[in-house]
Amino acid sequence: MRQRKKEFLYEELTYKIIGIGMKIYRELSPSFLETQIALVLSDFTD
Repeated sequence: MRQRKKEFLYEELTYKIIGIGMKIYRELSPSFLETQIALVLSDFTD
């Protein structure tokens, strides 16, 4: 069974946002809480 690629309204922007989240996750380590990672991500939205 093949998976179908999801299409996003803003595919390039979505890809960048997910990439930033993954980079932060790898840098901080999986031991960080989701709320701590959300605080770091909030710096990018201000």
